[in-house]
Amino acid sequence: MPFEDDLGAALRQTGDTFSTDSRALAAAGLAQGRSLRRRRTVAVVGTVAAVAAAVVTAGLVVPGGSAREMRPANPSTPDPTSSRIDNDQHKENDSSKDKDKDKGDGNSDGNGATLGGAPQSELFTVLRQLLPEGRILSGLASDAEGTPNAGATFAQAVWDDGNGASTISVSLSRAQAGQRQDECPDLALMKPGTTCKRTELPGEAVLVVIKGWEYQDNRTGPKDWRAILTTPDGRQIQADEWNAPAQKGKPTTRENPPLSAAQLGDLVLSAQWDRFFSDIPETPAQPSQPGTDPGMPSAAKIMALLKDVLPQGLKVVEPAGQDAGYQHITVDDGHGATFVEIDFQRWDPADVDDPIFAKATVLSDGTKLVKRSGAGDKGGAGIVRWTADTIRPDGLRVAVTAFNSDGYHRPVTRKAPGVSMDELVKAATDPRWAELK
Repeated sequence: MPFEDDLGAALRQTGDTFSTDSRALAAAGLAQGRSLRRRRTVAVVGTVAAVAAAVVTAGLVVPGGSAREMRPANPSTPDPTSSRIDNDQHKENDSSKDKDKDKGDGNSDGNGATLGGAPQSELFTVLRQLLPEGRILSGLASDAEGTPNAGATFAQAVWDDGNGASTISVSLSRAQAGQRQDECPDLALMKPGTTCKRTELPGEAVLVVIKGWEYQDNRTGPKDWRAILTTPDGRQIQADEWNAPAQKGKPTTRENPPLSAAQLGDLVLSAQWDRFFSDIPETPAQPSQPGTDPGMPSAAKIMALLKDVLPQGLKVVEPAGQDAGYQHITVDDGHGATFVEIDFQRWDPADVDDPIFAKATVLSDGTKLVKRSGAGDKGGAGIVRWTADTIRPDGLRVAVTAFNSDGYHRPVTRKAPGVSMDELVKAATDPRWAELK
């Protein structure tokens, strides 16, 4: 519900089955003291990111299309899925290519990417055409053609350039209003070392290239490098690559994914993707999710008040934030940095009796207060998280959390957060939150 709705919203855009009751998930998560709203960023980075993650994770369960799995063909048994996939499309291309470049099992697409078998997908054909010389090992694909309810289409290949197998995927979708992935993610909430470059292109298109990891916590796993092209009309083309033969569950095969940032950018910038958008319908606006309000105060107003309600004498080290309902700031009292985050939401007054407030202390004005303390569920060893979570009778929910680190996935900077539990309670219950417009 309130604090995990963004990932759910992103997945719902694709019609994916992961759109579980986000309210129940959030309630259960909060009851266990899990993190609040920051999961929206770990969904790395937005709507198209969630599409790709859901597609790859779910395997053959693909939103809006029929996925076809590709495996290497037995040399002695023709693969029925790969026979004459692209005869008509590539007759002219094949006649003009140098066949001496082909290598591998003899079933090549003519540009150096050797196929063991391929899904009958035009999108996959384009993906393998655009890859450098290498060998296709396996893959999946889903086209939006013929599926009027489709919201996205994708192709994925396990590909080896001779230096280790990697996974490369491309997904095409249309962004809903307000969900364009044309900004860098909030790096304070990402794994240390994550980088992002945003480039404004001619025609008001935006290219975002992110170099990060599959897992945002301290687990080991493959790197995930991503390029996202967003056009003014909301079309989004995303390419991801991992330095492993699978997004999850397989050991890495090389230090970095195979394509450079420039090559990844060129992949999404190819004009060959344009024709597929005629089969991807415009995405209708989604209804407001629980805990959202079009009249929410701006991010700037929330940040300004957060600074006022925190103890005096704290030095702001790193102000930042994601949207109007969630903000965070890093402060230092002279003894080490503290990461502070706030969730500000308006619930339906009928929801104030939610089970997560079942054991709350009821204050004189009817506000329910729950104090939580414990180890952080992300980051390194020794992370401590303190939270003062409140909900007023009119449904206004304010939760303020402090960590003994200077960022969400960063090492500890001190033994305990630099804002005490009493100070968090004072900040969350400040009457000025009710007056914020």
